[in-house]
Amino acid sequence: MSNFLFYQLTTKEVFKKLKTSEKGLELKEAKKRLAANGLNKLPRNKAFGSLRLFLNQFKNPLVFILVAALAISYFAGHKSDSLIIFLVILMTNTVGFFQEWKANNALKKLNSTVVHEIRVRRGEELVIINREELVIGDVIELNPGDVVPADGRLFTVSNLKINEAPLTGESLPVIKEVAEIKKEVGLGDRKNMAYRETVVVEGRGEMVITAVGAKTEIGQVAKLIKETSDDLTPLQRQINKFGIKLGLFLIFANVLIFFIGVLSGRDVFEMFMVSVVIVVSAVPEGLIPAMAIILAIGMQRLAKKKGLVRRAVAAETLGSVSVICADKTGTLTQGEMMVDKLFTIKGEEKIEKHNLALKIGVLCNDGLLENPGEKEANLKVLGNPTDKAFMLKGASFGLYRREIELEEPRLSTLQFSSEIKLMATSHKVGKNGKQIIYVKGAPEKILKLSSQYESDRGAKKMTAKERDFYQTKIDKVTMLGARVIALAYVEREAGKKGELKYDELQNLTMVGIFSLRDQIRPNVKEAIASCQKAGIRVVIITGDHEKTAIAIAREIGFEINSKNVLDGDALDKMSDNELRKKVNSIRLYARVSPHHKLKIVSALQQNNRVVAMTGDGINDSPALKKADIGVAVGNGTDVAKEVADLVLLDNSFLTIIEAIKQGRITFNNIQKVILYLFTDCFQEMVIIGSAILLGWPLPILPVQVLWIKLIEDPLPAASLAFDKTEKNVMREKPRPKNQTFLPTSLQKVIVFYAIVMDGLALAIFYFYWKIIGDVDLARSVMFVTIGASTLVYIYAVRGLKQSIFKINPFSNQYLVYATLIGFALLVASVYLPFLNRLLSVKPLSLFDWIFPLGFGIASIVVFELGKKIVHLNEYKK
Repeated sequence: MSNFLFYQLTTKEVFKKLKTSEKGLELKEAKKRLAANGLNKLPRNKAFGSLRLFLNQFKNPLVFILVAALAISYFAGHKSDSLIIFLVILMTNTVGFFQEWKANNALKKLNSTVVHEIRVRRGEELVIINREELVIGDVIELNPGDVVPADGRLFTVSNLKINEAPLTGESLPVIKEVAEIKKEVGLGDRKNMAYRETVVVEGRGEMVITAVGAKTEIGQVAKLIKETSDDLTPLQRQINKFGIKLGLFLIFANVLIFFIGVLSGRDVFEMFMVSVVIVVSAVPEGLIPAMAIILAIGMQRLAKKKGLVRRAVAAETLGSVSVICADKTGTLTQGEMMVDKLFTIKGEEKIEKHNLALKIGVLCNDGLLENPGEKEANLKVLGNPTDKAFMLKGASFGLYRREIELEEPRLSTLQFSSEIKLMATSHKVGKNGKQIIYVKGAPEKILKLSSQYESDRGAKKMTAKERDFYQTKIDKVTMLGARVIALAYVEREAGKKGELKYDELQNLTMVGIFSLRDQIRPNVKEAIASCQKAGIRVVIITGDHEKTAIAIAREIGFEINSKNVLDGDALDKMSDNELRKKVNSIRLYARVSPHHKLKIVSALQQNNRVVAMTGDGINDSPALKKADIGVAVGNGTDVAKEVADLVLLDNSFLTIIEAIKQGRITFNNIQKVILYLFTDCFQEMVIIGSAILLGWPLPILPVQVLWIKLIEDPLPAASLAFDKTEKNVMREKPRPKNQTFLPTSLQKVIVFYAIVMDGLALAIFYFYWKIIGDVDLARSVMFVTIGASTLVYIYAVRGLKQSIFKINPFSNQYLVYATLIGFALLVASVYLPFLNRLLSVKPLSLFDWIFPLGFGIASIVVFELGKKIVHLNEYKK
């Protein structure tokens, strides 16, 4: 029978249905059920091993093209070329593997492996077992601090409160009851049930297990995670699309040039070798290692900003985020109740150390401060959320219960219960045996028991006017989504002994009311404002009640009205198509369940939005996995962190903004590398193809092409990973989901550059080949000319969206060093005997260097002119 029905049954009906009793199962029956139903374990995806993680790096069409180039080079007899390509592939995949392996290992260190032992009633005796051995029908006790080990129906409670935030997102503990619930209610309103992974914060109870393992509510969430597919990131989709187009282009170009050559009378084998040259010249061998380094640098920069990126490609995907679905509890807020405001008969009053109300909140309290004297941010308190809130607020003013009790020792306590809805403590005051009772509890209860109110001149009789004042204030604060606690006192008969009785709580003096709320995290408002400037829409998704969620949203700065709020019930009634049409106008979702979050993320993705989903609870995990970027806070549940792409080690929403900024820089740098390398590739391919069509000898040899592309180009290309030239990157709108690496504007730059510079290069080759009459020298000059230009025009590429003349050429020291190394290698290839023999290069005279250097200077001028023509500086595509 499902959990859905158990909360509707009486406890007697539950025991009958489960064939058990309050005494628990017999040991023999428990073993039988364990064998039949299996262990109380959640289903989880098996973590990738190191080998699979490494092999995953090969899932890239660009790698496939490199492998094809490697095979062609090898079987064509160019074994040195194929060896170099093999080393490029190995190096690239090793960099990607190492970064992801390091991130996954860092996550494992964040997660702790704990063996959970519980006390269960077996054969009328309490025994300790591993929670994995729990079976349906077992009876267990629940005590403060316990993590509920499975789903169950409560049959005994004593002031039992359970924090269900990991499952429902509800920030306040739920007061549990035993009575059956006749009507159908949502998960968060099933007050007679307790669910796995929720935490007992106060009181005690007993429950009978109704579901274990995958059948629990958390198990259903885990199943949902498993069934949720890992969609490709925008970067992966673009790489796949880009790789396929490049592959098709290479096939078409090679077939075309091969047949033109054969039809013009060239030898078939010669044309096959030319095809090898075309492949080598057209494939951007340096792209993949450069991308791997750029992504790795992005991951490292984010790690320094307290953001742990688990997948390398996610470092770039962050930059394309257009919608952030933020879980309220634990992400936008602290996830803990904090004292907010104090209201007395005078109105809102500043909270200070001498406030009588604060003193009552600290004394009428069972919270335990573990480390008094520590900084406020490091204080640790054990107890229920209300007691913790007052203890922390008192400690922030140096007000400690232990110190006050030295002067006003506690004599007796009346514990809070759901029936009386308050707590009271009696204290000895002075040396004459005088006693005072401090009371803290539900405002409506304490107001009813009060006959006086505290004023500047002491206690005064409460009239209808003061009573109405407090009631109005309580209603107003409650409407804003805050929790309200009232404080009062009454004198006790001097010298009276014995337990404190409820009957003594008459004629109370009302001191004031405190509002308690889950506080907004520091800098959240600033982060939301940054999102708006960057064109990113933030949507709040929470399991909290609508009033509470609306109050938080408005405090953050959202403009909330009836048209942009939806709750779980409304979502259930909407079809996927209806939600898809409405989802772009909604800013707040309240009272939602895990399947609702999946539905919201899917609807946004269907509208071509790149979605980042933040969360900390198990209930967030399916949506974290479904989103383009899943973001988990560092103190969230292990399950949430395991499926997330980004883990916020400092729990700060601002880190998400920093991650998006770094993602945009990463994409820009990838785009620069692509522009740089493809300009080079296209230039070489056009030069070689033109020579073949004109019936000329090859202007540059395959080994020379490889030297430029694998020795000269990679270092400058990789150094672009360290570029930070775009200062206004967070003032741009998110790029479209389907935007390619090479938009029309960049393609025009490449074509313009190739037409002008290739014409000039062919003219230089023709001059040396025909006028001077030395084809080997012509190839040598061409080799140096192209090699030198690639080391120069990269500086124009740096200013993808601004002129080179507005950028400090020495701001990227890695590029400066890479350029110097590149020129040193180029000179070495010309003048060192073993290298110029390997590359078939003749030493150049001083006169010969005029052409490469002049060509290099011209490359910058032409590149800048191309940028101006297509208006790149105005951010047009």
